[in-house]
Amino acid sequence: MSASPWVAVHSGNLTEATFLRDFLRREGISAQLGDEAMGTLAPFLVDGGSLSAAKVLVPEDQAEQAGSVIAEFTAGRSSVVPQLAAWKCRLCSAENEGQFAVCWQCQSPRE
Repeated sequence: MSASPWVAVHSGNLTEATFLRDFLRREGISAQLGDEAMGTLAPFLVDGGSLSAAKVLVPEDQAEQAGSVIAEFTAGRSSVVPQLAAWKCRLCSAENEGQFAVCWQCQSPRE
């Protein structure tokens, strides 16, 4: 009897893929990463759903179970990775998205 082939159940950035892999493992599902080096070699090329994004792989016979766990993971994603509030630069008054530590316009650090 041969082992079940591995299938991709998620594609995204390396951090999210690693969290999801670990979440699946805690639920008793075999999971591993695929294409994870691409996010460190060329992070500017990796888009959430692109072919070069990090992938979470599970055995084909666990894919359905993994789908349920992934739905739970994505439903609670906002509690796993908190959203930071937008901020206004003290020097140039530019509006910046919360995830940025430096102003996009003048490169001044966030207070």
